[in-house]
Formats: sequence, structure tokens, C-alpha cells
Amino acid sequence: RRAPLACRHRRGPDPARVPDRAAGGPSFVPWGFVVEHLEAKRPARPAEDVPRDVQDYYGLSHESLAQVRGDFWRRLREAKPDQNPIRTLLSPGSIQATVELYRAVGASASSPRPLVLLTPPTKATFAARYLASRFARRGVHGAVIVPEKALLETHLTPEEVELRLRDTVVAARMALRVLGEMNEVDPGQLHYFGVSAGGIFGGVLLGVEPAIRRAVLVLPGGDLPRIVTESDEASVV
Repeated sequence: RRAPLACRHRRGPDPARVPDRAAGGPSFVPWGFVVEHLEAKRPARPAEDVPRDVQDYYGLSHESLAQVRGDFWRRLREAKPDQNPIRTLLSPGSIQATVELYRAVGASASSPRPLVLLTPPTKATFAARYLASRFARRGVHGAVIVPEKALLETHLTPEEVELRLRDTVVAARMALRVLGEMNEVDPGQLHYFGVSAGGIFGGVLLGVEPAIRRAVLVLPGGDLPRIVTESDEASVV
């Protein structure tokens, strides 16, 4: 239900006047806030080099990369200095997606800024766009990969699911490669923010893409085979 007109235009509280402690008493913590850091049940495995066959499997096609690079730089030249976002088509194999770049305020060749790549679920694209534009206003480039359709569809065979997963990883690598070539981007500060399916294939992406400095995987749910076989959601067939 829509709020009354008078309420819809009402501004929030002045950040300078927000109290240090949230309302509700000393034990009140808003949803989503970190309240405790727990020790890992077992230590992380030592890092290992990615086998050559795995690197090749998730490798980038020189032809596709050149096509995306050419389209991006053409759109960048045609864009106005303050235009956001700049959209470029990604189409490695079985998927069609668009990467939307929100350029950071104050970025230049002499002052390159970090870049965060976001891969949200289809229904949360609006939230990723909000975050990317917010990052941009605060001096960090934000880029969002927007797929034309969901990663998983009920008619896909297991082989097609695997191909879709692979091509999604390749698309993210392609976006990072092309955007990281901008003079206004610090190539040593490329970061990743994956949500839901973006968290699932993000685990693979982190294993094969050494350019990613830091990453956050949100609500990945676990490994894909176990999710598919054990999920009790009605949409899983």
C-alpha cells in the first residue's frame, strides 16, 4: 500500500542527530548487524594452484573478450562525463547478460578508484543498482551484472545447468577484465559481491580469477548439487 503523499516526501532523520545507541534498549540490535565472530570449526585448507585443465575450462575467449571490450569503449566514448550507468552486453555461450557500470565520483587516470562487481539474483537487481550508485557517489566504481533470465530453469538438463554455471563465471571474469582496463580503475582493487546464485558461482569465480582482491558471498546456501537434491522449495524440480 502506498504511503500518503505527505509521508512519501518526508526526509529521514538528520544523520548528525542519530543517537549512538539504537532505540529499544542496550540489547537491541537491528537485523543483519554482526553481533559475534565465531571461530571456524576447522582450519581453512591451504591454498593450491588451480589445475591447468580447470583454468582452461573457465578461460576467456579472445574473440568474445575483444567484442565486449570494443563495445564497452565505444559506449564509454559516447557517454557524457556524468552519465551512469554505462551498459555493455555480455554473451559468453549459453547466457545473455548486461554489465552496468556506475562510475565513481572523483575518479581519474591520476586518481584511480577501486571497483566492486555485484552479481545479484534477478529479483534483487534493484538493490544491487542502488548499492552500485551509492558506491559511485562515495568514490568507488560499482558494476552490476544483470542477466536476462534466471541462472537455473526447470527445463534445463544437468549438462545445461553445468554449462550455464560455467558461462556465468566466464561472464563475470570478462566484466572484471574489461572494466579493470580503465585508467580510472585501480587494477589492484577489484572486489566481488555475490548474492544467492552469485554466491554459489562466486565460489568458483574466486578460485579461477586471481584479480579479485576481496569478496563477500551472501546467502549462497551451499554447493549447487546438494541444494538441488535436498531443497524443499516448491520452485525446485
